[in-house]
Amino acid sequence: MTRAAVAAICLGCIGLTFLPSFAAEEKQPPAAEHERAVELVRQLGSQSFNAREEASKKLMQLGRPAKQALLDGAKSLDLEVRTRCEQLLVDVLAADLKARVDAFIADKDGKVEHDLPGWKRYRELVGKDAGSRELFAEMCRAHSRLLDEADADPKAMGQKYLQEAQAMYQQIYQPAVGQRRQLTLADVATMLFIATDPEVPVPDQARSFTVNLLYQPAFNNAVRNGPRTEQARKLLGAWIAQAQGQSAVQTLNLAIQFGLKEGLVLALKLIESKDFANGMAITAVGKLGNKEHVPVLEKLLDNKTVVMNVNLNNKQGTTEVRDVALAVLIHLTGQQIKDYGYEFYRFPNNDQIFHATAYLAFAEQAKRDAAQQKWHDWKAKQPKP
Repeated sequence: MTRAAVAAICLGCIGLTFLPSFAAEEKQPPAAEHERAVELVRQLGSQSFNAREEASKKLMQLGRPAKQALLDGAKSLDLEVRTRCEQLLVDVLAADLKARVDAFIADKDGKVEHDLPGWKRYRELVGKDAGSRELFAEMCRAHSRLLDEADADPKAMGQKYLQEAQAMYQQIYQPAVGQRRQLTLADVATMLFIATDPEVPVPDQARSFTVNLLYQPAFNNAVRNGPRTEQARKLLGAWIAQAQGQSAVQTLNLAIQFGLKEGLVLALKLIESKDFANGMAITAVGKLGNKEHVPVLEKLLDNKTVVMNVNLNNKQGTTEVRDVALAVLIHLTGQQIKDYGYEFYRFPNNDQIFHATAYLAFAEQAKRDAAQQKWHDWKAKQPKP
């Protein structure tokens, strides 16, 4: 791609499209510098090649104060002026972004209102402490274009988000190992931040790609432990809470893995809509909920919906919604699943129910009925509240 083409892209997604928000808040250059920049832009249309070259050189030296004049020049009817302004804006806008991010970082107490794209929503979602501000600055440096587009027109971001998620996925799963690139925390955080905007229509396919990004070491480690744990968990929690479609199963698995309470919100919402996410919505209640959720699960004890058909060690069976609900009820009430005759469950404790509902299957209806009856008998013996 030529430098002019790159400049055109930068203009469309960084400069011209977002000029109104800049103009309202950005500190304007001194009038003398602006007038000088305007005059130099005029000289870009000179008949003399040397004069045009000299004007380009001086505008580059002027730097950020030339931004507005160059933005205006990029709309000129003169092709020479327009082309040179576009070329110069690549570096000037890069310098402008750097200056704004640097000013943002330097304002440690948050005393100044900053015009960085998405900052207002980010500080409400994640926070504005030092660690949160540093992560946001890293996101801006790495993905200013994406953040700009999402901030300006979130409703138009669906397809663009899918393309970006797919591109990142391809980077980490390149067939040639030497061409693979591990994503940074800022990469994954940016994708989660955009996806949690309720106005962004994230396609199901994009959600599936995003799930794979979450297993990248930089993000995975940040969620578990480190200086950005709080920020990473807030972003992941917000994403989990609004997950839907085919990615819900993987999303709930992450919530269980990291112990994120937002997964409980999603699980209860799915159960209410009778979307059991292959049983994972029910097991998530067992991992993230408590005895207060027993009534929710008891309502499922008559639900014969098949979650999956299983074949383990040449023995066939089916896992139904009621089988999973019963196992979780047993766990939440301090009992042991192995004592209830689950035919495929061969583990000393209840932990395995959170990883594979296949083990909660029954091959014989009589044994399923016996397990249900044992629960009712146990419940009948408990003191009334």
